[in-house]
Amino acid sequence: MGDRIVVFNQGHVEQLGAPMQLYTRPANEFVAAFIGAPRINLVDRPGAGASEAHRALWAAVAVSAPAQAQRAGLRPEHLRVVATGQGIPALVVLAEHLGDSSLIHLRVDGVADLLSAKVGAEHSHVEAGQNVGLAPDASWALAFDAQQQLAA
Repeated sequence: MGDRIVVFNQGHVEQLGAPMQLYTRPANEFVAAFIGAPRINLVDRPGAGASEAHRALWAAVAVSAPAQAQRAGLRPEHLRVVATGQGIPALVVLAEHLGDSSLIHLRVDGVADLLSAKVGAEHSHVEAGQNVGLAPDASWALAFDAQQQLAA
């Protein structure tokens, strides 16, 4: 990988910078989703009638987000899987065990998209259909405003 990367979107420069700068401080949602595999988890601000789990996830991920934040992002490696009854309740939809790590795809009640957690081999016992808890590391969370720009 080069010293600097340019991320284009339909001929428009979205962001230019060092690889880790784009990964940790993307200018907007497009860059956040473009850089990194598996893809960043994005969670909408819960509206009226949102589930308790959705509200808990937003509170945990966007704990220090500015008031204008409409979406929060958290990379899969910053989402820990914990025992049922701890953290935010989630259902394992798919567990991809890769040897040294696992990708756990989860559904949180009321959240539109599946979430992904990249965890160590110690989670090789986690299987689809299992209820688990999620413990986000909010210190790595990103917040985006209504224009999908990184909210400082």
